[in-house]
Amino acid sequence: GLSCNCFCVVCGERMVAKKGPEREHHFAHESNKQDCSASHESLLHRFAKRVIQEKGGLAVPPTSGQTSPRWLMFDRVEEERRLGTITPDLIGYSGNIPVLIEVAYSSFAGAEKIAKLKAFELQAIEIDVHHLHPENFDPEIARTSILDDTTNKKWLFAPDEPRKPSYT
Repeated sequence: GLSCNCFCVVCGERMVAKKGPEREHHFAHESNKQDCSASHESLLHRFAKRVIQEKGGLAVPPTSGQTSPRWLMFDRVEEERRLGTITPDLIGYSGNIPVLIEVAYSSFAGAEKIAKLKAFELQAIEIDVHHLHPENFDPEIARTSILDDTTNKKWLFAPDEPRKPSYT
């Protein structure tokens, strides 16, 4: 029934737990609409954004002025908020300074996007999650990779002295 308080990860509609003698136990949309379909890439993208938001930070590789990785803690994290002409997956704020976070599976930031980040002095990091395959997906391994591993992350732009950017 509805007491599970479950929602579809694709469309957000309430889900109904169903069990009966004729069909295997399953979930269905409350409205009985056709099942949603989502690719592994889409679900992994959502998962990555959620774990970063829940943790409120992530480990990042060193920038030019550093020698070792560090933990970057955020005061708040916003999802898909437009900054000028750029809409990153997440924006983590340390004080008033935004750090853009891009989650990449098959599509990675190109030269044009990196040029915009530099022009606006927007520090941004890209997390490569293409190694998290659907065949052997383990949420805890994925969580650790997204949050704690720095070998799968690279700075798209990291100014020597981060400051509040001027983007329009």
